Amino acid sequence: MSRELRQIRGEIRHWRRGRADTRLLDVLGDAYVALFATAMFGSALVNVVINVRRATGEACVATGCLEARTLLPWVTGLGGVVVVMAMARLFGPVFVSPAVDSWLLTAPLDRAPVLRPRLIGTVVTAAIGAGALAAGAASVATFDRGPLLAFTASAAVLAVVATCLAALAQPVGGVPTRVLTWLLTLGIWVALLVLALGEAPVADPPSLTAAWRASLIAGAVVAVLLLALTIRRLDRLRRRDVSPGGTLAPGISGALATLDLALAYD
Repeated sequence: MSRELRQIRGEIRHWRRGRADTRLLDVLGDAYVALFATAMFGSALVNVVINVRRATGEACVATGCLEARTLLPWVTGLGGVVVVMAMARLFGPVFVSPAVDSWLLTAPLDRAPVLRPRLIGTVVTAAIGAGALAAGAASVATFDRGPLLAFTASAAVLAVVATCLAALAQPVGGVPTRVLTWLLTLGIWVALLVLALGEAPVADPPSLTAAWRASLIAGAVVAVLLLALTIRRLDRLRRRDVSPGGTLAPGISGALATLDLALAYD
């Protein structure tokens, strides 16, 4: 990090601390509420998934139910990756807040140190979200522990790859990401159509084979290489590429906080 960038960040930190209006006790109270709510809702969600898994394993004997249990986990995992790509294309995936946009991106500095933490945060969020969705779908589909962990890791790796591809396509308007998102959406639609027509295959839950392990390792290597390449090319992002997402995020967050879906769509 250059000396000029450190000086500007120091000025920003000094400006924020001089105008802080929240006490440390209030911050700790908010953190406690957030952690308690996360633990409470998380435990309730895990309990629901476990009960559905048990009921599915005992009561799913009809052909249609077996078809759905065979196909839907894969459709759900792929759908999680599509959601990650859609959100990445909507927000950037690399974006900065309006304050950073006006304070740092207007200065003649190297932008890579500023954008790197935001890219890594987006990648981690995408991996956790896609992995959690895939884990829930695999658990409901009565996957064993080994295939469940491998399925979750595969979805997380694909989410990282999708985010990196979206970041690499961000300087050119995200056209490759848009095309890939529509192709994957078409694949999901075809899979759901096959399931609705009753033509889906019926198979036992998958087992963790050597080919699956090798594919997972290869995918992880590709994800790491893509992430490294994306970090190296962060300096190619222009201000107009990373500013709109930071302006859009607070508006959508406020609309969703009030459950105003029409405002969020607008």
